Amino acid sequence: KKSGATVVTLPGITKPMFIRGVGVDYKKVMRLTKKISDKLQKAKKVRIVAPGTDVTVDVRNCKNADDDGDFHRKSIHNLPSGEAGLAPKGADGHFTAKDVNLKKTRVNFILENNKVTAVSSQRLKKHLWGIKNARNVAELGIGTNPGAKASGNMLEDEKVLGTCHIAVGDSKSMGGPVQADIHWDFIINKPTIWL
Repeated sequence: KKSGATVVTLPGITKPMFIRGVGVDYKKVMRLTKKISDKLQKAKKVRIVAPGTDVTVDVRNCKNADDDGDFHRKSIHNLPSGEAGLAPKGADGHFTAKDVNLKKTRVNFILENNKVTAVSSQRLKKHLWGIKNARNVAELGIGTNPGAKASGNMLEDEKVLGTCHIAVGDSKSMGGPVQADIHWDFIINKPTIWL
C-alpha cells in the first residue's frame, strides 16, 4: 500500500461466499456505500438501537474508510466488499452482538468514553483486558452488500445489508489514532440507525 498498490484480501473465502458476495452489481454497492458514507460525513452523532442495544457514537470529523468495491482507489479492500465505515471519536452505551468466533453466542458489551468497560464473555474479557488497546472502540461499519448473507465468516457477515458492526482494538487501519494487535468485529442485526 505504501508504494501505491491496491491490496485485496479474501481471508477465509469460500466458493459460496464468493458467488454471493462478489457476484453482485458493484456499481449499486458503490452508490449505496457512498450514500451512507456521505450521510456519516455530515453527521455529528450516530445512535444505534436494536434488541439489547442502545449506543451513541461520536462521528464528528471522522474520515470514512469505506470498502465499496472500487479497486481503482489505492487502498486495502476485502472481497466481498460492501460497507460504509469509520473510526469513531467516541462511543457510549450498551450493545448485544453475535461473536462468530464463539459460534453464534450473543455477547453483551458496555461502552464508556470509547472503551469497553464490561463484557459478558469471560473468554473475551481475558483477551480485551490482556492485549494493549484492545478495549478501544475502533470502528462503526454499516453493511451495504445485498448479496452477502450471514455465514459465520466475518469477511462476509460484516457486509450484509441490514446489519452494522462495532469493532474493538486497532483503528489505525480505519484512519483512527489507536494501534492494537487485534481488530475484532461484532455484528448487530437489523439495527435502527439515527444520524
